Amino acid sequence: MALTVVFLLSRTKIPFSYIGMRTSILFLFRVLTMSLEVMVSAAAILGNKAKMMQNKNLFMIHRSFLKSHGGATPDPGT
Repeated sequence: MALTVVFLLSRTKIPFSYIGMRTSILFLFRVLTMSLEVMVSAAAILGNKAKMMQNKNLFMIHRSFLKSHGGATPDPGT
């Protein structure tokens, strides 16, 4: 994310004059939007990983419950 910001800053000059104020605000808004997209996608990836781990844990709890009550099939590897 920081490399993207540095790259964009090196490619475009941010005008801070009165005429270029609109352009600089739009540029900063674009940079903030891009960083927000990166954070949202990272949160989605981490959320998927956490959900997969939760499903795996629930499966293991369910399987151990079935084993203790005599309803589970044995592991394929054993």
